[in-house]
Amino acid sequence: MKPSFAIIGCGRVGTALARHLSEAGYQPAGFYSRSRDSALNAAEQAGNKSAVFDNPWAAAAKAVVVFITTPDQAIAPVCQAIADNTGFKEKAAVLHCSGALSSNILSAASSLGASIGSMHPLQSFAVVTEGNPFVGIKVAVEGDAAAADSAWEMAKDLGADPLSIRTAGKTLYHAAAVVASNYLV
Repeated sequence: MKPSFAIIGCGRVGTALARHLSEAGYQPAGFYSRSRDSALNAAEQAGNKSAVFDNPWAAAAKAVVVFITTPDQAIAPVCQAIADNTGFKEKAAVLHCSGALSSNILSAASSLGASIGSMHPLQSFAVVTEGNPFVGIKVAVEGDAAAADSAWEMAKDLGADPLSIRTAGKTLYHAAAVVASNYLV
């Protein structure tokens, strides 16, 4: 059986992950978003409407893999709030999906024995998609070994093509992605 997951921040990326991870056999365990309706939508997409929680630490505590898919400026404070409330399981993989920030911003989770990493889909996400938006795209993976292994496997299961980047190279990776995308458009 594939591990359970939680989505903290149920916007476009979080909801897409919820739906397609569930379809790939991962177990939806917890959803939290500032907007309860967003969390309910993601949970419904994943097929587990009973997994919506009133705070992020309760949602995260139920999962082996925790995705923090909030806006970039909220990732570290949300991670800290979850850690302050002992919301991460020991040995959980805690991942964010920011292209610009490294896994180092999740250090509060590692202080509780969780592994930390990032899994950045090199793709923009529409509000509603007909197919699986992860199929055939590049997904940059970085972080400690356990989290990177989890992210790599999940990316493959989503139909994506993962690539490893060094934590120290995350800023350069993001700059290259921005230049490539903006000049292409």
